[in-house]
Amino acid sequence: MKAKKALLAVPALLLAANVNAACLASRPAAAPAIPNGAAVDAEAMYAAQEATKAYVAGVEKYLECRSDQLGYLEHNYFVSRAQEVAESYNSELQKFRSRDEAIASS
Repeated sequence: MKAKKALLAVPALLLAANVNAACLASRPAAAPAIPNGAAVDAEAMYAAQEATKAYVAGVEKYLECRSDQLGYLEHNYFVSRAQEVAESYNSELQKFRSRDEAIASS
């Protein structure tokens, strides 16, 4: 009987390892630096946009992949951090657009 249980446990462990291996999402890297929208050019804002999108997508992928392994505090931290980064970018983008509009109307 013990041998049967051991034989049944091995496939279960292998299946669990494969489920975890299918999730290649790693812990998100540090949040990107958001430039001052009032002082940078369009290239810098575009680079910040791409970095922000990549960061948020990485957080989403990590949370989706590891949702059953994260505590609620860690989950909420990553959600909050992604929102902060996106809001920071959007705030600086607004400054960038306002500056461009002021220059264009001069």
